[in-house]
Amino acid sequence: MVKGRQGERVRLYVRGTILGYKRSKSNQYPNTSLIQIEGVNTKEEVGWYAGKRMAYIYKAKVKKNGSHYRCIWGKVSRPHGNSGVVRAKFKSNLPPKSMRVKVAYKKDLVAIGVTELSSFFCDSEDTGLPCDFDRSTCNGKNELCFGRGPGYPDEFESTRIIGERQFKKAVELFDKASEQLKGKVDYRHAYLNFSSLEVSLPKVGGGQEVVKTCPAAMGFSFAAGTTDGPGAFDFNQGDDKGNAFWRAVRNLIKTPSQEQWIYAHV
Repeated sequence: MVKGRQGERVRLYVRGTILGYKRSKSNQYPNTSLIQIEGVNTKEEVGWYAGKRMAYIYKAKVKKNGSHYRCIWGKVSRPHGNSGVVRAKFKSNLPPKSMRVKVAYKKDLVAIGVTELSSFFCDSEDTGLPCDFDRSTCNGKNELCFGRGPGYPDEFESTRIIGERQFKKAVELFDKASEQLKGKVDYRHAYLNFSSLEVSLPKVGGGQEVVKTCPAAMGFSFAAGTTDGPGAFDFNQGDDKGNAFWRAVRNLIKTPSQEQWIYAHV
């Protein structure tokens, strides 16, 4: 571990498991991260870390809490978070012979159905009540509605729980596998203009119908943001009409054509 005074900006070489990170919600530091590191061997000299292939590298301000280091305002430069927990646990769970096999971990596959949020709550009001389900609002305001992880209010604990669930599912799928795939991972790439594609769809009652895509339309609800980071003003999720003020603002920029209006509401 690179030595330094508390709060000194250092380059940090880590041998351990990244439990998680969370974005600062401070208006003053909107693009910074708070990172917790577990399992760091603090007895090794700097030269030992410099000579190893690092799994995680950070540049951050450091505070020491017992045997743990906490990085303040550090930028993450390698994989971290839920997936970092899963990879570390999955790799350590494999038997010695299997360690020679390269395992591809697809987080989107194992995350389905096992990493649900506890729910969305009106945090700023501290009422303990969930947000309005259809609009993701609290008393009509979307700025007060935030998603909570399973370890709320500890975001690091939420990361650990979600990673643990993904890890268990990954092990389950790995143990059920009956065929070992060998060879390189290949891919295909193509550029498509999705704003003017003709697609054939089945019609209700039989037959086919040819429809055409249109340029992306970002409606009023798009400005509402998400429960990870709500938008500003009075935009709500699921709103396809807006209000007189925002419709006037939209029309000043460009009035949508009849074709755009039809396709945007299909």
